[in-house]
Amino acid sequence: MAETEPPSRERTRSFSPRIVPPRAVQGVAMMRPVRQSREPASDDDESIADEGVTELTLEGEPHEPWCDILNLYQGPDSRWTKQCPELHESTEDKSDQKKAYALTVFHTKSNNDAGGLHVHSIVVHSTLLKQVLQELFQGFEGIASTLNHLQFQAPFRHFFYQWDQLETTAQDHPDSETRSHIKLLHGVLKKELSATLSTHKDFVEHSVVTYEYLWTLFKPGELVYSSEHGHFRAFRVVRSTYERRRSPLEDAEEVFLITCEYMDWDGRMFGAAQSEFEIKPFDGTCLITKLDVVPVAYHESSQELRERLLVRGRRFCSLSGFHHKAYDGFFLAQEGIRGFFVNTTMTAVHGRIIVDTETYRLYNREDAISVTDRRRQLPFPERRRGNGVGVGVGSNPSLPKKVRTTTQHQVGKDEKKDGTEQPQQLSDEQLLICSLYVRGYSLRKKSWGQFFVDHVRDIDWKPNIIDDLLLPNDFKDLILAFVRGQLSQDDDFDDIIEGKGKGFIMLFSGNPGVGKTLTAECIAEEMKAPIYSITSADLGEDAATVERKLLQILDLATRWKAVLLFDECDVFLESRSRQHMNANAIIATFLRTLEYYKGVLLLTTIRLSSIDPAFQSRIHLTLDYPDLDPSIRRDLWFETLVTLQEWHLAGRRGYCVPG
Repeated sequence: MAETEPPSRERTRSFSPRIVPPRAVQGVAMMRPVRQSREPASDDDESIADEGVTELTLEGEPHEPWCDILNLYQGPDSRWTKQCPELHESTEDKSDQKKAYALTVFHTKSNNDAGGLHVHSIVVHSTLLKQVLQELFQGFEGIASTLNHLQFQAPFRHFFYQWDQLETTAQDHPDSETRSHIKLLHGVLKKELSATLSTHKDFVEHSVVTYEYLWTLFKPGELVYSSEHGHFRAFRVVRSTYERRRSPLEDAEEVFLITCEYMDWDGRMFGAAQSEFEIKPFDGTCLITKLDVVPVAYHESSQELRERLLVRGRRFCSLSGFHHKAYDGFFLAQEGIRGFFVNTTMTAVHGRIIVDTETYRLYNREDAISVTDRRRQLPFPERRRGNGVGVGVGSNPSLPKKVRTTTQHQVGKDEKKDGTEQPQQLSDEQLLICSLYVRGYSLRKKSWGQFFVDHVRDIDWKPNIIDDLLLPNDFKDLILAFVRGQLSQDDDFDDIIEGKGKGFIMLFSGNPGVGKTLTAECIAEEMKAPIYSITSADLGEDAATVERKLLQILDLATRWKAVLLFDECDVFLESRSRQHMNANAIIATFLRTLEYYKGVLLLTTIRLSSIDPAFQSRIHLTLDYPDLDPSIRRDLWFETLVTLQEWHLAGRRGYCVPG
């Protein structure tokens, strides 16, 4: 901090302010409300003086303070006085009793070897100056310039962040009196910030930074980026601070903590979520671009990066709600026992997925990021800003580390005509900081997880795929008739009992390899619906577990309008007997649950003759597949080899498929 020279003997009239010394908060830039002692106090008065607040008693104070500074110094007894300790004499002029000041500047002795004075805090009284500061710090956290008095604490970081704007305003403001007040403040701050401004400029010119000056890079509201699992993503800085953190295996150490925000979707509305990054102390200088969190301005192709982020943001917004998509790449799969422990692992998948954040939240309540505080309905501004706090030094180089992510608040929502919610359109500034992931379910892996937006793509549907099935024509006609009926059915049809009879159950029987599962997949493809495939291993071995898991599966299939394929379900279809009571309970549970299923259920079995009679009455259509004769087998091999011929296989020898 630059040393402040003691002022020369100021002209002051007979004026003895009663001073309550401001509480020193190391490294915190703050403002305090101040109440003049002649005003009555009230319980709800926000301007009531507190300990650590300057309280001035002025008789006959003018409406607008004069363009002058009241300098106060901390004496040996820790009281504030007009007597400068460097001059050893009073600077008070008792002839200036009724003068009001635009600023009150509190000076203290420096603790360094050089001694001298530095500014401890500044109290702003001028209404003209407060109007300027209101515009200057618009959007900053913790700055309420409409209060009677504002107190700013050293090291004045918010003034550092807005220094260029302050200097421009001091030169270009149209009102001369306001310019004079701004220049008073500018003159005091320039002495305090000149060393920091000069050092920061030198670092920026060489694209490096030291640990002590990290805070100068992360201006609240600044757009920053980081790399996560090989993908760039952007955040908006909320605040930064030097903080002591304790880990289970290490002693408490100081870190530089950056709190950022980004846009996320909670299943019902878009909102702001926060992520924290920490940088451990390091020696010497570090390239700015080597930090794990870097201001976008330092990216070598910042404009190109912004365009890529905008494209992803629009794609992210388009994936709000429910979507059936294709995916090719890694995703963060949720593993473990629900409600107790969940381990997130990177898993590769190539296949169809369901993007559905709302349902994800219902089945993954332990995932904190999916839970938002709905008691707060805060608008997400184009540029949120806050004031950095804290100082610190240290050693031991380390890379930054992301420590946690939590959703905080939402932007508003619009209502559709039918009363349901639709997401509010986001601005470009919000699109830039949209999340890297969407949440959903992998149909192939049967796992919930977070999927990278960049890997989600539209499904390339295969039209008329049923024509490619090597089945008798009457089988194909039945299947096509079923598909057309399902696509045009009226959901108002009901059984005698409400909720029953709305589903459609088909049973495919035959030896292995005759095309039962392939037929089910073709039906889902023709209907352009997800296919949710399960086996008996997915349901458990006792009746209670089977019922619980089956209800969950049927709920998901209903929500997603999926074709539910129960492959090799013989254990649930065989006739009941007195010798197997547990199996009987499972079959009864299975039958009772399916009666209320509203979707399409496809079953496959290799033992048609052993099906329980009670289940036969619930099946709408049964197809018994014949064994493949030699001509069908030849056609099947021919189609397979033609398909392989189109692929570029490593080490493949040339071959010819006979016509």
